[in-house]
Amino acid sequence: MWSKRWRHEQDTRRGGFLDDSRGRRGRVAERVAPRPTALITGAARGFGLALAQEFARGGHDLVLVSHRVETLEQAARKLREETDATITTHAVDLSPGEDPFDLFRKVENVGTTIDVPVNSAGTIDA
Repeated sequence: MWSKRWRHEQDTRRGGFLDDSRGRRGRVAERVAPRPTALITGAARGFGLALAQEFARGGHDLVLVSHRVETLEQAARKLREETDATITTHAVDLSPGEDPFDLFRKVENVGTTIDVPVNSAGTIDA
C-alpha cells in the first residue's frame, strides 16, 4: 500500500500522468486515503493533550474525551487552529462507577471508526 501511495504521489507531481507497463500514458486517478482516527481519553490537558497534538501533527483525526467540558472544548479549539485534523469531542466521565460503554455508544452513533485507542485518563494518588 505504501509503495503504491508513494508512486501515486510521485506520478501526480510529474503532471498527473502514468506510463503503464506497455508504455501507454493515462491519467492518474485521484485517490484520497481516509485519515486514521485516534481516540484519546484524558485529552483536555497534560499528557493526553500532548498526545493529541502529536497524533494530529502525524496525520490523524481525533476523538477527544474528558470529563472537563470547558477545558476539553478549549483544547479542541486550539488543536483545530494548529492542525488540519477533524476533531470530535465527547464529555464522558470514565471514573470507577461510571459506564464506560457510554463513550462506546456515543462514538458508535456518530459512525466513527477508531484506529488507535489511547487511554490517558486517570489520577495518581500520592
